[in-house]
Amino acid sequence: MEKIRILLVAAPGDNRGAYLRALRDFKIDCDVAESLHDVVVNHNKIKYSGFLIDIPTLLRSSAADKAEAALLSDNFPVMRISNNSNEGIRCIPTGKFSGHGSTLKEFFQESCLNFTARSLRGTKRANKVLNVLLNRDISARNSYMEKSVALNFSAEGSFLFSVSKWRKGDTLWIAIMELD
Repeated sequence: MEKIRILLVAAPGDNRGAYLRALRDFKIDCDVAESLHDVVVNHNKIKYSGFLIDIPTLLRSSAADKAEAALLSDNFPVMRISNNSNEGIRCIPTGKFSGHGSTLKEFFQESCLNFTARSLRGTKRANKVLNVLLNRDISARNSYMEKSVALNFSAEGSFLFSVSKWRKGDTLWIAIMELD
């Protein structure tokens, strides 16, 4: 198995110890966060191929942290896990990237290996849609202005929808219509 990096979210205790012992059998890099809040604060710039979230830790989380867990499921392979001394580790795939496997091995091989590792968003995003005009050359008299929308704003950027072809490094002028 190729090297992948996952983040285990589990409060300190017996469950976390059982998960870490089980993860030794796999050739993966594993970081540990003790809460979902810890994920956002301390692990938001590290690229991960997937997340393992301890169900009891999730249940004890605040509503805001549970919302963050839902966002993880929308953007990364996520496996919710629980540990029972009689049955061992139970796995529940969650979200669109997590596949249908019910074991850690299936999760790593089918979901995490096929997912391009990426980092979490570093800043909070506003879920607004704004009308924009896109322009390649603001100084040209007859330059083409493309009507478009911008969404998912943060201090680090936003998503711009365009039907035009753009290359990395192209100059882009943006006029946000809602701003005077």
